[in-house]
Amino acid sequence: MTINKTTKVQKCISVVITTFNDEETLMPVLLSLFSSGVSTQNIQLIIVDGGSTDNTLQLIKDFLNEHKGSFRETLLEIHHRNQGVSKARNDGIKLAKCEYVLILDSDIILPSNSIKIMVEY
Repeated sequence: MTINKTTKVQKCISVVITTFNDEETLMPVLLSLFSSGVSTQNIQLIIVDGGSTDNTLQLIKDFLNEHKGSFRETLLEIHHRNQGVSKARNDGIKLAKCEYVLILDSDIILPSNSIKIMVEY
């Protein structure tokens, strides 16, 4: 079997986003995934919500419904009470299936091409 060394293998990235009452900041974070420099088909999107009492969950559900099929996989883990960001991150990591895991809080907007640059590095 001959391998073409110029062909780049597309890496799978699990992106774990933790939320808690983040309706004001979450949407730009989610939308920034589309300009991250990698195909969203190579992103497993995992959102862990810490029991939000504002409109955060509805925004997440609307986003996931609107972009159904855009990502390799989407998972929404809901904690019924806030157990802290460490618990949320760890639960998200446990769901990750990809070679790389990127942890984002709900106010981290990715600069253009940022995931591509990280994976290449």
